[in-house]
Amino acid sequence: MEEILTASLPFPTARERPGRPERILLVFPPFWPPLIPPMGLATLKGRLRAEGFSAVTAIDLNTVDVFQTYQRDYYTALGRWIPKANLGVVGKLGFVVLQNHLLAWINSNGNMKTVSRAVGEFVSLVFYVDAHQNLLTELNGIVSKFSVEMLRKFKELLDDYQPDVLGLSVPGLAPLAAAKIALDAFKTQFPEGLAIVGGSIFLSGLAESPDFERFLALTSRADNIIVGDGIDIFLGAIDGKERLDRILFAVPPGNGPVTKSRVPNPDYTDFDMSRYPYVGTEQTISCPFGCAFCNLPRYHGKYQKRPTEQIADELLLLYRLYGSQLIYMADSILNPIIRDLAADLRQLDVPLYIDGYLRSQEGLGNQDLALDLRRGGLYRARIGVESGSQRVLDLMDKRITVKQSSETVRALAAAGIKTTIYLVVGYPGETDADFQATLEWIDELQNDIWQVDCNAFEYWYSGQCKDDEWARLRMPLYSADVGEILPVRGWTLNCEPLRKDAYARLSRLVSFCEERGIVDPHDMRSIHQADARWQRLHANAVPPLIEFQRRRTVVECRDAELLVRAPVANQEMDAFMF
Repeated sequence: MEEILTASLPFPTARERPGRPERILLVFPPFWPPLIPPMGLATLKGRLRAEGFSAVTAIDLNTVDVFQTYQRDYYTALGRWIPKANLGVVGKLGFVVLQNHLLAWINSNGNMKTVSRAVGEFVSLVFYVDAHQNLLTELNGIVSKFSVEMLRKFKELLDDYQPDVLGLSVPGLAPLAAAKIALDAFKTQFPEGLAIVGGSIFLSGLAESPDFERFLALTSRADNIIVGDGIDIFLGAIDGKERLDRILFAVPPGNGPVTKSRVPNPDYTDFDMSRYPYVGTEQTISCPFGCAFCNLPRYHGKYQKRPTEQIADELLLLYRLYGSQLIYMADSILNPIIRDLAADLRQLDVPLYIDGYLRSQEGLGNQDLALDLRRGGLYRARIGVESGSQRVLDLMDKRITVKQSSETVRALAAAGIKTTIYLVVGYPGETDADFQATLEWIDELQNDIWQVDCNAFEYWYSGQCKDDEWARLRMPLYSADVGEILPVRGWTLNCEPLRKDAYARLSRLVSFCEERGIVDPHDMRSIHQADARWQRLHANAVPPLIEFQRRRTVVECRDAELLVRAPVANQEMDAFMF
């Protein structure tokens, strides 16, 4: 794949490095939700410093106030012009429209007529209403202002840091337009500088799709594109010792496993930690399962974990360095380590609280285990329930049951742990009856759910576990002329449920949750609302987020008691294993 693509591009596939650079600037462009400081850049900076590069700076532009304002203004405009029944979660659906709007804008040189036609189609295919001209005018104005401000801000960074190397982290389509602005500015001011682009945008199967060449053309001013877990490759690209192809695959697409280089901890010293609710870390690689809508095993290879006592020591170091007891675990799944990790965390001098992803499975509904996890600092469990229909779970090859999900949620909530439920609406083959089963499941568990994070099924051209089965059903999402101005075209499946039906169900689900008081905690105000509800519902609830923001030492988890037992059978703890 690499040879075919690079041979067709109008730029050299390799270059001689002039020598070891001195100044390295690592940038995370907008837009991306600032839940944690950018862990990829922080980890890369830590490794670069360990290798003797002293002038390394990492910048997260997602915390810049003016950019956050533009994003809020964009969603506010959508909320004014889109009927509430179609809005769903405006911050989530609006994010899809925004990212495509930015890409159309940057790829059409701001041609207002072309962009307006494209944005009208984006709105239609997300909210399923016609976009009023006044809405298009307002949205175009916001994107135009953002483009101007992004260029001004990035030129300011270049003047301040005078980098020899620019590294851009692009986790998805939304930051791609800003990355293009940054690349153009950098190469204009420093034509001999080295520009490298990488990030988890390739998790969407981009490198194996016909859009990869279009992506490469948009980023043509980047000297290197790193596909995969690229810390070692980044080092090789800048050390001046090797002649390197432009496209660098950390792992050939579809192959693995990945051996992940480790540093003691990410280096977050460049970031204003008060701008993030969590400090972040990742201690395992990949996932031992292969759910049909996911591609982590294909991207990261074989599941790998570390001894939990080492993980506990690293979490303690993060606390001592940055003062946050609340730690977001970016690992795709914590089940294989969570029981032992909780036990090791209980041995630390300072209680730490962790937020991470769990899979419903036999044994996790055990009340005593849930209490052990609570005492070990499990603060929030993000659970991939996906559907309340067993038939859909089987189609997904989830290898869990609805009963296991119910028992898991009830047990964790009874221990006071906040529960976030992830749902996929509109999975291929889902019927109205299946969707109704999901609504009934939520209704039954509503008091034990802190948040419902619902998403319409998303199809990528490649990378998902059911690629072979779905390939015959795929079709372009956008019309031909709109697709041509997008550097990465959208794709969908020609099967039931149709995309329109899936998004209608998503809006219904959002309204259903709101009617039951389940708040979507998408900003600090709504997080506090969700926390207040949790405190009312559960006598032994974990502390609200605001307690950690006050930077007071929270110690209550060690003495947590199971004040109310959930109405489920108390399973054997030893059943909780792979």
